[in-house]
Amino acid sequence: MLTVTITPLDAWIAEQVGALRPGQPLAPAALEQWQDERKSALVHQVRAKSPFYRSRLPRVSSGPCTRDQWELLPFTTADELRRHAPDMLCVSQGDVSRVTTLPTSGTSGQPKRIFFTEADLERTVDFFHHGMSTFTKPGQRVLVFMPGELPDSIGDLLRRAMPRMGSEAVVHGLAGDPGAALEAIHGARADVIVGLPVQVLAMARHPRAALGQRLSAVLLSADHVSQALRTAVEQAFGCPVYAHWGMTETGYGGGVECGVRHGYHLRSADLFVEIIDPVSGRILPEGVQGEVVVSTLTAQAMPLLRYRTGDLASLLPGPCPCGCLLPRLGPLQGRLRDQIHIDDHRTVSMAELDEILLELPWLANYRATLRRDDRGWLLDLEIVASQASRSSHTGSAVRQVIETALNASSLLEQDGLRLGRITTGAPTNPLSGPVKRSLQIEP
Repeated sequence: MLTVTITPLDAWIAEQVGALRPGQPLAPAALEQWQDERKSALVHQVRAKSPFYRSRLPRVSSGPCTRDQWELLPFTTADELRRHAPDMLCVSQGDVSRVTTLPTSGTSGQPKRIFFTEADLERTVDFFHHGMSTFTKPGQRVLVFMPGELPDSIGDLLRRAMPRMGSEAVVHGLAGDPGAALEAIHGARADVIVGLPVQVLAMARHPRAALGQRLSAVLLSADHVSQALRTAVEQAFGCPVYAHWGMTETGYGGGVECGVRHGYHLRSADLFVEIIDPVSGRILPEGVQGEVVVSTLTAQAMPLLRYRTGDLASLLPGPCPCGCLLPRLGPLQGRLRDQIHIDDHRTVSMAELDEILLELPWLANYRATLRRDDRGWLLDLEIVASQASRSSHTGSAVRQVIETALNASSLLEQDGLRLGRITTGAPTNPLSGPVKRSLQIEP
């Protein structure tokens, strides 16, 4: 019988909250009590130091923040973060060690700016250290296909974290060229890689994918990980694929899968995660999918209170088979903005398209756009075939295969959604670069 070791985050969180009992998992009640105290401290912190929050928060009594008090607090939105970031600061500009600017994908709005102190970054390095030890052993080499040129970038933080567990991180940068990335795996004698899902998929479907079969684990991060994509990478490289959830707003790190690989073990000493109904804002029970909301309990520079992430998931009920008793975030089901309602009863989502299209063994990536004509909705696709099959998957043959796959899933309907234009070609910047893929609506 296969046994799975309890996530290393369990003991790490227990130590952070002062409830470490060697050999025993952290009790949810102990974590909840600590989080309630930190939530109250967070409200007082932002009321006292942030002009933005001071103007919109009610007073909260000292002591642990009750559930009823917490639910009365307003949410923070991405649009507010874009417009009011400097007023959210809780430290002086001189105490800020890094400012990350996030471009706004698909709109002409202001970018988001996220501020960190050195202590904020150190907590992320500590999380990376313990989270990566889930699947990385001392002495192994991790090749990072993430940005790492700048100090305190994701790659740089991983480079600082890995020596703490006796390993090494080598930062390659984004894997826009899958062939060169595979050569880098071979040349660096890498044991583990970290990368963007579709970029690693392009490596797995490259003619020289066998160069990746030396790997003992793959970590995918920064975008949706479909089961179809995970399976394709595991089959190509012959090793387990893990997923990480997080965003710049959470200090880059958020949660990582254990050996069971079903749900993210959260960075619960630093983050409080809720699932809400996206329309009513009501907190949803465990097991019910909704929008992920996070509060950064220990952030110094820019603490966020009930921040609406736009991600869709649920909190999984019950303990993890690995032995951890704490709440886990269920597998991500994409983002709210990538769920398009085409009528009163049906939606089309990027997550749904991923499961259908990334099953096709010759496909490396795609871009999807919805548009309307006088008969209803049309789905246009820009298809990127893997390098191994570009010459044989073009024109009418591609359309026939894709239409068959979409029909088999019941996604297409004669009076609802029809397949529109299909174009094929080499990856364009939005498909090969760091920008998250998204489901677009044609103006």
